[in-house]
Amino acid sequence: MFKSQKKYENIIFISYNIQDSDVADKISEMIKSIDMTSIDIYRYNEHNEGGRNSVDKIKKAIKNSNAMVVLLTDKSINSSYINQEIGFAICKGKPVIPFVQSDIPNLKENLEEYLGMLIGIERIHFDIKNPKKGLEELRNSLDKLKRENAFRRRYPIE
Repeated sequence: MFKSQKKYENIIFISYNIQDSDVADKISEMIKSIDMTSIDIYRYNEHNEGGRNSVDKIKKAIKNSNAMVVLLTDKSINSSYINQEIGFAICKGKPVIPFVQSDIPNLKENLEEYLGMLIGIERIHFDIKNPKKGLEELRNSLDKLKRENAFRRRYPIE
């Protein structure tokens, strides 16, 4: 299932473009700093196994997660894969936290086109060159979800 095969109480699915691995790494490190013992992180490229159906695997990971962090940058904003992952998470009732690069060209003019199902969901903006402030906001949001018990598991781990 996940890297350690340990069944964690809380699993965060990070949806991102592989070109943004450096920012996804920082998000992963920050999430682990909240609580190493009860939170695991799912990132597709870290759980890639040859010969397995990647769509089924991603759907299962989203279904088993407690929340999704969506990393939206100028590299990922038009990704149909990320949009499908968002739609699946929303359909499964998962909290979705958009983590959005603040200087994406034409974002304000094309908000609905870019964000689709994320319209109306509060976003956290960050500076791609210095994401520290945004990461702190993201950490606070995840910590708040955890404290409010919003990480309720709606489906058994498969």
